[in-house]
Amino acid sequence: MNVYQHFGLTGPPFSVTPDPRFAYATKEHQLSLVKIAYSVDERRGIFLLQGEVGTGKTTLGRYLLHNWSAESEKYTAAHLNTPTTRSQAGFLREIMDAFGLDTPRNFAALERILLAFLLEGRLAGKIVVLLLDEAQNIAVPNLDLLHRLSNLQTVEEQLLQIVLLAQPNFTNKLDQRPALRSRITGGTYLGPLSFDDAIEMLRHRIGVAGGDFDKVFLKETHKPLYNATQGICRDLCVCADAALVGAFARNSRVVNVDVLKEAIRDMSFKGWTK
Repeated sequence: MNVYQHFGLTGPPFSVTPDPRFAYATKEHQLSLVKIAYSVDERRGIFLLQGEVGTGKTTLGRYLLHNWSAESEKYTAAHLNTPTTRSQAGFLREIMDAFGLDTPRNFAALERILLAFLLEGRLAGKIVVLLLDEAQNIAVPNLDLLHRLSNLQTVEEQLLQIVLLAQPNFTNKLDQRPALRSRITGGTYLGPLSFDDAIEMLRHRIGVAGGDFDKVFLKETHKPLYNATQGICRDLCVCADAALVGAFARNSRVVNVDVLKEAIRDMSFKGWTK
């Protein structure tokens, strides 16, 4: 019997992989989803979602991609994670490859193919969306390419909708490219979860895996779990998972304060506090 079977679960409820099944729309996430949906559906161009490490940007992005893919008659969406290519041609090839387009060596040919693809999408009544995750890693010269892509438009609308997911230090790069910054028409910020949202998120995740959070995690552990992780989504999941393993090691079917304290101590390198 493994850890999760011990608790009557069908699988790991606190995995940090961005599985859309476990996405829980907190108040902040719901607000962000509405703002991004508005920007994309109104074809406003570039939208910037910022947030510290572990606040759920990637999970929210995967949720959006899942929804856009489910409405393939309306959207053509592509995802590019951690863009690190330094040359504009290489960056453009990565973008086009994400859309499944041909990527010839000639830069002018790349642009022609992309423009034809975008115009074809417009004629078909589709919204073409590019989701760029870890945008703070985009090389500064390639920000000029994003600005160039934002110029692909008709008199009425932008042909390519770009959603940037980035850590707050991305603004340092934007300071070097004010022309691109002026092209960003919408933005929002994901902060740490409130206590209520944090516990509801954990309830949701363990519920998807077939369990009951409040039966496994005694009420006395809720506040210490939140305080230790400061409401950061990823840290909440990592800490809760470590506590499950600790309870399993003790052959206990509940996580109490002692088990939680031990999990926090074992993960002391995270800088969490008891």
